[in-house]
Amino acid sequence: MALGQDIYDGAGRLLLGRHILLTEEQISNLEFLGFPGVYVDDEFSRGIEIQQIVSPEVRRQALKIVYDLFHTDMRKQEPSEAEFKLRKTVESVVDDVICNGDIMCNIMDIKSYDDYIYYHSIHVGILSVVVGARLGLPHDELCQLAAAALLHDIGKRFIDHDIVRGGKAHRSEEEQEVYRSHPKIGAEYLRETCRFSADVYEGIMEHHECYNGEGYPLGKKGAEIHLFARIIRIADCYDAKVSAFPAQKSLSPSEALEYVMALGDRWFDPDCGCVRKESGGVSDRLRSRTVQRAACGGGTEF
Repeated sequence: MALGQDIYDGAGRLLLGRHILLTEEQISNLEFLGFPGVYVDDEFSRGIEIQQIVSPEVRRQALKIVYDLFHTDMRKQEPSEAEFKLRKTVESVVDDVICNGDIMCNIMDIKSYDDYIYYHSIHVGILSVVVGARLGLPHDELCQLAAAALLHDIGKRFIDHDIVRGGKAHRSEEEQEVYRSHPKIGAEYLRETCRFSADVYEGIMEHHECYNGEGYPLGKKGAEIHLFARIIRIADCYDAKVSAFPAQKSLSPSEALEYVMALGDRWFDPDCGCVRKESGGVSDRLRSRTVQRAACGGGTEF
């Protein structure tokens, strides 16, 4: 049985390469690491190449930088190098989405349970940029949105691992309050260590706010919630629903989308979740702006 897709760990390191013939020992090791399944090359899939909206290399780079930021306390060292790498990765993600905007968004990565938070961060980042691009946000705002989305859960690194992994049903009331502090902790940590725009911090701080005011930590509602946070809220929920956990069966993409749409006006901004059909492709204006910026060697400040 040949592997149909490269498999990386949460740090962006290659575990097994595509086309390798899987042994029983390798399959057992993947099961031990918590991988729910793998893609394989067989007679039905041979010759089919799945186009991806973000290239595998950019995805790998994003996975590595997110992993590193979750394992590095930037308050104890000069953060400029990590911040520079993040900014370059964010621009690569945005440029890939704009250049490949007419390709169906495929984020069905193979991921282990233990590495979920890193893959989840990448998926939320990509989905958020896709939604933002279809809403017509300019390039610099898409980069800010991507930074906020990639780091929306960075506050969880300061919360006890068992509380984060336990799930709401298994947390005490006190533990749930601790868990709910992660947006504020993350935003304040990045405000202290990085030089992002205020929009990035607000996107992180408010990504668990609900459109009807029932969210946390500020209880904002409707347009009071920053647009970045409204977009990230949808991407966050969608990716969680299509992901499998030991205590949760994953939904299909269509089922997850129906779930998001059903909660429109309650949890989510319906103008973000139900993007009009006519805006399904990324505009030529955004695409040409990216080409011009790349040709001039310019960067984006965010």
